Amino acid sequence: MRLHDVLDYQARERPTAEFAVQGNRRLTYREALREVHQLAHALGGAGLQIGDRVAILAKNRLESLLLYFAASKTGVVPVPLNYRLAPPEWAYILQDAQVRLLKRVLREPYWTGHQRRVAGA
Repeated sequence: MRLHDVLDYQARERPTAEFAVQGNRRLTYREALREVHQLAHALGGAGLQIGDRVAILAKNRLESLLLYFAASKTGVVPVPLNYRLAPPEWAYILQDAQVRLLKRVLREPYWTGHQRRVAGA
């Protein structure tokens, strides 16, 4: 069973049940699944293929959680980056993991397209 299979199942069985809450934002399983599908489509549209690595520079936010589900759905491998690390540490991780795409989820919502191809990918 893959991570996104759990969400698919819950969205079928309990579509209006609460999936997650952050601040004033509440998502049902149905809403979460819809957002995960949009994100997965965006990842696929970025030219990523199964097994490619996507670095995720994020704080603990709802959008980050959804991005992990979308990565599972598209078959890409998420590589978490701690936002407290220094840029040289990020560079080492990106190179070592052979990351193809960097997705940033800090202040801006994920859907604003803050992503960057990693040099050489």
